[in-house]
Amino acid sequence: MSKRKSIFFLVVDDGGLPTVSNEKIEVPFPSYLNLLQIAKRFEVKIPLACSMKYLDINNVSGEGSPVKYAEKLITLLKNNNEYLELADHGFSHRLNDSWSEFFDPVRHIRVPEEEQEAKIYNNMLIYKDLGFSFPDIVVPPCNYWEEGVTDRLYSKYGAKYLIGTRNYWQNIDHNKWKLLANFFVPTYSWKDSPYILFLPRIWSGLESKDIELDDTLFKRIKRRIFNNIVFNFVENRTFYVHNHHSHMVHITNFIDERAFVWWSKIFEMCSNDKRIYSAKSNIDAVKYFQGIR
Repeated sequence: MSKRKSIFFLVVDDGGLPTVSNEKIEVPFPSYLNLLQIAKRFEVKIPLACSMKYLDINNVSGEGSPVKYAEKLITLLKNNNEYLELADHGFSHRLNDSWSEFFDPVRHIRVPEEEQEAKIYNNMLIYKDLGFSFPDIVVPPCNYWEEGVTDRLYSKYGAKYLIGTRNYWQNIDHNKWKLLANFFVPTYSWKDSPYILFLPRIWSGLESKDIELDDTLFKRIKRRIFNNIVFNFVENRTFYVHNHHSHMVHITNFIDERAFVWWSKIFEMCSNDKRIYSAKSNIDAVKYFQGIR
């Protein structure tokens, strides 16, 4: 596995949300146009993970709160489905005072199964109302989900792939010896599911607050794409480079008016480097992840 090329494939989070990064950054519609322009330029089909409460223009869920350009975003997705693949990103991307949805990382407690299913059911109603099929891809908000519950429920509605991180570290104990142990043992970890294909992704180096695409961010994402040993150790607490399916980015990473030029440099760099496999779609990335190609 270590001799295989490192894959480059983007999965974009936070679609539909009116604001991100603790509600400090408003997401403008041109962000989606920038993303689409990139997808067309490099002939890739990029998953865009959307929280459907903000696209519920007919309020079929009874809790709809559509973003002001919801109808334009829906039309863009329908008219460009060969370049942007709608993925499920939960219903609201909120849970009490957390940005999670299917697990409470603030209180470290599970979300009851009936509450999880109610959110997924609401999404099913919205997809049907808007003329979409239930997406093949699920990207749980903040990467949190409950094994044996969230995956089972989504598979019930027809989802095939669950994309998320393998591990998450959270310092929940201030005892110095426990903190040392926690450095190597993740607070939460997720493994393969018997219900749905779990596809582990890694951080691209960009956070949702990174909206000004400068040279510093370019160098950061470049190091991450090429499996920089420091980034890998920080994220996985091991020097072993795990196989992965994709890189996590956010729709806010496409706000900058320089987004097309900046991202074009990233895509061209990966396309021209023999160490990188540039996947063209989720299916392509899945096959490469599984060793089929």
